[in-house]
Amino acid sequence: MEGHKGLVWSAVFNPTGTQIVTASWDKTARIWDAESGELLHTLEGHTDWIRSAIYDPNGNHIITIGEDHKTIIWDAYTGKQLYTRLQLKGGDWLAYDEHYRFDGSPGGIDQLYLVCGLEVIDLNQVKDSLYVPGLVTQIMSGAKEVMMNDRPAPKLEDLQICELTPVVEPIDQDKTNRIRYRIIPRTGGLGNVELYINNNLTYTYKPSDLKKEPNTKNYILEVNTDTLQQYFYR
Repeated sequence: MEGHKGLVWSAVFNPTGTQIVTASWDKTARIWDAESGELLHTLEGHTDWIRSAIYDPNGNHIITIGEDHKTIIWDAYTGKQLYTRLQLKGGDWLAYDEHYRFDGSPGGIDQLYLVCGLEVIDLNQVKDSLYVPGLVTQIMSGAKEVMMNDRPAPKLEDLQICELTPVVEPIDQDKTNRIRYRIIPRTGGLGNVELYINNNLTYTYKPSDLKKEPNTKNYILEVNTDTLQQYFYR
């Protein structure tokens, strides 16, 4: 059985002895016909070498564990990636499918965020759409479609997350001890604006509390520095 491009760390038969799954340094696992040696499927999804690959007791699924701290569950007959599980510190965990619908412990979800290029997307803006409690149970039950609230759960590609959050630009401090910021709404519009000092939420502003920049859709937030002194350490 030839095809791996690195050391093979494990080779395991399925319960009926008709297939073999191998795990390799080349970041792939491979499923082989045990009689002919024919390569049936190449399992790609890990970003580091795979420590081991095994079949479940029924032989329907393959579980791979990688040095990237991912555990991936695959369909043993089609080679399809069903879901990925991440084990995090403190017992927290996350599980997600190929469309980035996810489930997890509260602590794990708090650590999850999305990016669009170099832009970090606050998870709270898309969490309600992609969070599917019981995701793994649905997948492992063989459901043809992942459901949420009796409807097909949205996929990440269905959501417009790029250029969603407003852009905040600092404006030079003027002579009246004011700090000003220009807030430029984008596709997600503008909700409440939160001001944090020392990582603590200090002020919340509604759009109606802000000044409109003339002849634009932008807003101006003005903060009097005198009101902030009590929050700084001396």
